[in-house]
Amino acid sequence: MNNHLIYCPYCGKKTPEQNYCINCGKPINDITIKPNSSSNSEELIITEIIVSEQGKRLADPKTLYFTKNYILKDKCSRSSFGGKNMDMGNIVKIECENELNEPVNINEIPRKYPEMEILPIDEIEKAELSNNFWNTFLEITTPSTKSKYVLAAKKYKKNYLELFNRILKPEIGNRFQVK
Repeated sequence: MNNHLIYCPYCGKKTPEQNYCINCGKPINDITIKPNSSSNSEELIITEIIVSEQGKRLADPKTLYFTKNYILKDKCSRSSFGGKNMDMGNIVKIECENELNEPVNINEIPRKYPEMEILPIDEIEKAELSNNFWNTFLEITTPSTKSKYVLAAKKYKKNYLELFNRILKPEIGNRFQVK
């Protein structure tokens, strides 16, 4: 039996190097490089968005990083969602209009950043942009999870719609919905 521990690319917890994670049950070898991707597993981070999970404290922000093939969720974000509210107009403009184009090696993330969750875009069953009276939300549904993120105030929904039409819709098609 192999006693070597690795970090699960889904839940970020340590697990023995085997076919399935002992914590979440997902297949460890399921994160593979898509055939049309480069052999070195390099991705470009297109944008990063500071979010708060609905129902959680705003003081516990997360950062979502979007690449062409993955969404990376930093569970231990160092950014401040409260700070986002102070100058929301500027932050939303930066998040929605600027492309970062920072390279990242997907295969190295579980080892270097164990607090980072990796969500392959092709696992998304539905991504829904919606709003209520105050806020704009992004809800992402996969076969095993459903997460709803507070993006910003309601008046910024159009900005995020333009962003997700550019970065998500081409990859997931009609699984991206607006409510």
